Amino acid sequence: MQKQIKAGQWEGWALKKQTRVLLAVGVILSAVAFLIVNAFGQGKQYYLTVDEALAQGSALAGKPVRMSGALDPSTVSFDLSGPVLTFSVKGQNGGLVPIVYHGVKPDNMDMATQAIVEGRFDRSGSFLANKVMLSCPSKYQSSQTAAAVGNVPGSRTATQ
Repeated sequence: MQKQIKAGQWEGWALKKQTRVLLAVGVILSAVAFLIVNAFGQGKQYYLTVDEALAQGSALAGKPVRMSGALDPSTVSFDLSGPVLTFSVKGQNGGLVPIVYHGVKPDNMDMATQAIVEGRFDRSGSFLANKVMLSCPSKYQSSQTAAAVGNVPGSRTATQ
């Protein structure tokens, strides 16, 4: 025996179904929005020069930072037992930031002039780097410029 559905009952059931669908869509959209906001918040990283980082002081402690500055070659020290690399980067105004990096010393450390480091400041003002990128002037010299100066063996210049 089948139940007879009255006109009023059917409209109420459809309204309930529509309400349930809207509620489910709302929950899904809220979850997606939460995940997006959370992902952007964790990926945020400040990109600063040494002078800008020193100006902000302890406000940067614990926050992810990417910082660039001139490498001070007199401060480079490498301890193989760690391995721990320590050095300082200098700003244009002469301020120094000590860097501590736990890992292998980059091959081009002796030739480097600029450093870009990623990591966090600790409370004492040292920068605990988890990534070190170095730049050397020779890496960015074009082959035509090097040939004109005579630095590339076997290269031709315009007068040859």
